[in-house]
Amino acid sequence: MAVYAVGDLQGCLQPLKCLLERVASNPKVDRLWLLDDLVNPAPESLETLRFLYSIREPLVSALGNHDLHLRAPWHNIERLKKSDTLREILDAPDAGELLDWLRRQKLLHYDEKRGAVLVHAGIPPQ
Repeated sequence: MAVYAVGDLQGCLQPLKCLLERVASNPKVDRLWLLDDLVNPAPESLETLRFLYSIREPLVSALGNHDLHLRAPWHNIERLKKSDTLREILDAPDAGELLDWLRRQKLLHYDEKRGAVLVHAGIPPQ
């Protein structure tokens, strides 16, 4: 079993698929760790979420600020910015399912066996 850690997808689905193909990742045995912003600003944010949801079993994610920002307009806490590429997600027929899955992702993942912590943007030393 291999573990592949990838950071800051930011809605870039095709580069992720190319990377997984290049390393010959097998989702039945390998794990994919995502330390990041899964969405925004790239225009494939909806497709990226759908792909990750489809392979969610071998996936471990530590959410980033863009992922949290996506949840805010979904709950009418804040508005989208002009530069956001998230409207397509919010308007998608499967938005509820995708955002519920996103809500259940971790902010920090600790792998005791590997002695590794997965987190987006670091941990303050204090």
